[in-house]
Amino acid sequence: MTPKERETMQMALDALELVDGYVMGKHEAKEALYEALAQPEQEPWGYISHRSWKMPVFVEADDLEVSGLPFNNPDYTPVYKAPPQREFIGLTDEEKETIYQQADEENWHDQPLLEAVEAKLREKNHE
Repeated sequence: MTPKERETMQMALDALELVDGYVMGKHEAKEALYEALAQPEQEPWGYISHRSWKMPVFVEADDLEVSGLPFNNPDYTPVYKAPPQREFIGLTDEEKETIYQQADEENWHDQPLLEAVEAKLREKNHE
């Protein structure tokens, strides 16, 4: 998470703290923000140097640290690596059959069936 993302999440959390009374999803939103803010801040992978007259230049973070320049230098824009992507976990044939049988027994139409599939996929993918 970049410092800007962290700042934005903190602002959203602060705003939620000011909301009085019951608001649907408020508790879940606050918990998600607390969890995200508890993650360590991501270190820049490198920086784009804007000091050149011709073109921006990429500088690896280790090289910049050696030079002793401060990280808040306006001539350098931090570059972050994307977080690793999790592998999607689909439904097994057995899980599909279970949902299909339940849908058939309870005479589900499109929406309940889709909700059941979505819930199972969220459970398996830890969302």
